[in-house]
Amino acid sequence: MTQDCPAYYELGYGEDFGLTALTERLSRPGSATGPAAALALAQELADRSEGEEAVELEEDARRLLASGLPEGVLHTVWLAATGNAFDPAGHGMTCRAWLERISEVATSRLRQNKASRTPPPVRPVRDRQLCWAVVAELRVTAPALVGASPLPKLVDCLEHVVTGADADLGMRLLLRALKAHSVPVPSGQYRRLLALGRQFGLPPGAVHDGLAISWPPVSTASRHGVNGDFGFSGLARQFTAGWHYRTPREAVAAAVKADGYERPPGSEAAVLLEDIRRLLDPGLSDDAITVLWLAATDRGYSIDRFGISGRDWLEQIAEVCEEHLTEVAPAYVPAAPAAPAPCRRRGPARDPGHVPPRREQDGQPRLPSP
Repeated sequence: MTQDCPAYYELGYGEDFGLTALTERLSRPGSATGPAAALALAQELADRSEGEEAVELEEDARRLLASGLPEGVLHTVWLAATGNAFDPAGHGMTCRAWLERISEVATSRLRQNKASRTPPPVRPVRDRQLCWAVVAELRVTAPALVGASPLPKLVDCLEHVVTGADADLGMRLLLRALKAHSVPVPSGQYRRLLALGRQFGLPPGAVHDGLAISWPPVSTASRHGVNGDFGFSGLARQFTAGWHYRTPREAVAAAVKADGYERPPGSEAAVLLEDIRRLLDPGLSDDAITVLWLAATDRGYSIDRFGISGRDWLEQIAEVCEEHLTEVAPAYVPAAPAAPAPCRRRGPARDPGHVPPRREQDGQPRLPSP
């Protein structure tokens, strides 16, 4: 992304795109093994959004081609990004020739929309501050990346792309190398990468998806990464707004997966389960829980009309939460519900020795008897 262009997420991207999206497709098991099949994947990528996604594919390939980086650098970063899944040299091509073919596929697709289109001048992102921010993260993860990949001088080659070709593409190729080699990324570094990605205009999914993040244990104490409502009130809000699932249980199953990009998997399920247990443990009656649910959802899901008691519905929600936690955070153990805090009357402090005046039936005050 250049300074005078909109952010990628403003263009509608929610995940990876361009050349790095192609390398992800090629890295999948059972994917293309020959040039024709690989180019077909490039064509498929270029066809997305009525051909608009060909812009980033063309631009990425041309940025590398215009950089003047040696063939060895281009070849190494390509293999790293694909997880060695497709090697142009194995098919009698240099990496530079392969990138030219990808660029041609993208340009050809764009000319279907506008026959007179000419590729614009290459405008790489070479902001010094951004370049060194990416290099700093690369050097932090260098030992783990070197241990995970057999490619010689991979870290140096990635750094050459960042500083000599394009910081934006270099950032995404670093992420692809980490993902393709399943390099564990501590949660602290992940949050830095996420913040750095925002500076490039990347959608959070382009950083998060496929990255082996070493999350801290799930906890209900922290609200870090929470955007908007959550827990029981967040679930009720979803049912109020309208749900589009075959069953209410499927709607709950979707809600418990809404951890976002900054919380460990299972966080939303843990918070929701804690809320449900707080409602179940005080011994509220079925009627009270039913009224609470119907009021909170504005009858978005009228459990009473389906013969479901309030307590049974909450137990179903708790069951969905527990199933999801067993899958994604098996070590999580819910804390015992805390005793409800006593309700305190609000208002100005009252003198303990003060005796309020008694009132006659006519409403006139009368001083208390001595």
